[in-house]
Amino acid sequence: DAADSYDSPDGTYEYSKHGSGSDTNPYWSEILSLSCRGDVVFLQSSLEGYGVTTVTSLSGCEAGTVIVPRTVTSVADGALDDSSVERMVFLGDRPEMDIPGDVDVVVLEGTSGWDSSQETISLSEYRGDGTSFTYYILDGDAYIYGALDSRAIAVPDEDPDGHPFVGVDSEAFRDGDVTSVVLGANVASIGTRAFYGCESLETVVMGGGVRDIRDEAFRYCINLEDVDLDGVRTIGFEAFRDCRSFTSIEIPDSVAGLGGGAFYICRSATSLELGDGVDTVPERAFGYCSSLESVDMTGMKVIGESAFISCTSLRSVILDSSTMSIGDSAFSGCTYLESVELGDSLASLGGQVFSECRMLVTLTFPETLESIGERVFFHCNNLTDVYFEGDMPDILGDLLF
Repeated sequence: DAADSYDSPDGTYEYSKHGSGSDTNPYWSEILSLSCRGDVVFLQSSLEGYGVTTVTSLSGCEAGTVIVPRTVTSVADGALDDSSVERMVFLGDRPEMDIPGDVDVVVLEGTSGWDSSQETISLSEYRGDGTSFTYYILDGDAYIYGALDSRAIAVPDEDPDGHPFVGVDSEAFRDGDVTSVVLGANVASIGTRAFYGCESLETVVMGGGVRDIRDEAFRYCINLEDVDLDGVRTIGFEAFRDCRSFTSIEIPDSVAGLGGGAFYICRSATSLELGDGVDTVPERAFGYCSSLESVDMTGMKVIGESAFISCTSLRSVILDSSTMSIGDSAFSGCTYLESVELGDSLASLGGQVFSECRMLVTLTFPETLESIGERVFFHCNNLTDVYFEGDMPDILGDLLF
């Protein structure tokens, strides 16, 4: 168990993660604080892969309304101390908790454990044009809650009463048998794990309005084909992990935030294009994308830890004067990597960056290089020449063993 920090589009979570990942002891997490501002905040249903089941504290939260996802089973006494929360909206069964007397509590109709003293919001059904799903209205906006009997989901701009459909709720279609999704122009956000494990999902049309794709939203959609991300601003942690049918990854200029592992194990993607809005490749972002053949990282300031680990078809990498650091194991296991251009501003190189790059023959380091981690060239069997254009940098261990 460990305490951790996670930056989300809403603010910074402090949380503890627990469990071993086994059937009897699954991964889970508890929120310890949330530094955020805004009128309404939807709590994430998972944090860096750990499902949120417990809210211990929301200290630092300056939002007036907090939406509690259906995954939460416990809310601690005093969880709202040192926060500005005035209203809590619960989308699942009543968690273990004492309801605070000075906060308005709103619950979703049909969930269990609540009594008549709580205000309720109704769960409605949308049916039309061969599609069906459930949704709820909050403050005049409609949010998609889950599946009914349709495998093809087509979200209109509004419900029959004129409420705009603005978001897909966390966990909405998780592990479902949805085959296609078309989102209306008003849908701006896709919640955490909204389509996680939808193995039958093949096509998604964003509708032009989506700005935020939250953590693990499409994780393990193994048959999902390429998605047009034009207009999207943030792509969350492991949002498209294990989307194994992607043939290309195109991140438009609109994307300013890219989460760790966002396209991890997209093993059929042969090409990658990064827009101008991203200047950091986060940890594991494209790891195990084993069909990628070349990557142009010009404009990237930081290449994160394991960013391209085990991209076994990767043959060439191009960096430029923007790149200042490359993290541990960034290109480890790229067994066919032959050509690397490092640019002329690189200052630090992490440990095992090029380990197992068995086709790498020569490499030139710029004069700006200040430090190199250990075992950078571990098992680089064909490496014959390494050139340093400047003074010898600090070497934090043996380069080969």
